[in-house]
Amino acid sequence: MAVLPQSEVNARGCHAAVKAKKKFENEERREAERKARGEHTWMLPELDQRLQQMGQEHLVKSKKKKEKSKKKKKEKKKKEKKEKAKCQQQDGSADSSE
Repeated sequence: MAVLPQSEVNARGCHAAVKAKKKFENEERREAERKARGEHTWMLPELDQRLQQMGQEHLVKSKKKKEKSKKKKKEKKKKEKKEKAKCQQQDGSADSSE
């Protein structure tokens, strides 16, 4: 094998980098064009739109459920605090009467 001078190696390496960069940019441009035309999805646009609507409806329902569960937890905590307070008052009044 012949050993290449350092200057030729750098020139070839630089050329390869420029070529790779052009190839990458062309692929990115083609992908952007496909997206603009709507070719980036395998589904029909009507079907894709319907699925998005269903997903949004599901998000709204799950959000409402979360709110309800948070509300129930808060109410439960309030009840527990009231019961503890009552118990402490009763214990305190029982101690003072003894």
